[in-house]
Amino acid sequence: MRATQFYVLPYTSRLKKDPVARRTLTLRSFLRKVDAALPDEYIDFLNRGGPDELDWEVLYPEQWKTAVS
Repeated sequence: MRATQFYVLPYTSRLKKDPVARRTLTLRSFLRKVDAALPDEYIDFLNRGGPDELDWEVLYPEQWKTAVS
């Protein structure tokens, strides 16, 4: 059986320059930093379906600071 190989995408630097991609990567990093499960505010945001995202920096300052650094 052949071992699975993982490759780093060559587009990583381009993704970081795209503002939407950068925001997505930052949000994903933040969500990994939050203790336990996804925050209730995030679930409510998803269910609401509105365009206005919460200010995670105000709600979870320590985790957000870690995510953006």
